[in-house]
Amino acid sequence: MSSAATPSSSNLTRDGIEVKVGQVWRDLDKRMSGREVTVLEVKDGKARVARAGSTVKATRLSVERMHKSSTGWALVSSPVSVSAP
Repeated sequence: MSSAATPSSSNLTRDGIEVKVGQVWRDLDKRMSGREVTVLEVKDGKARVARAGSTVKATRLSVERMHKSSTGWALVSSPVSVSAP
């Protein structure tokens, strides 16, 4: 049996994107005027996110809503991976 971590299906978007800590997502709702959030934690189909550059406390977002639609979300950037020298 492999000890490698496999993504939980509850942390996958409809488009098959695994939601990960450090990703930046843009709110596609035109009323939100380009709001972007950074993923702080992902657990059991919920992402804890904070608005980029904001000191306001984090909020939770359902991974089910993280898909491209008029009221959904779009992945802007993936987390930067740091490799050891």
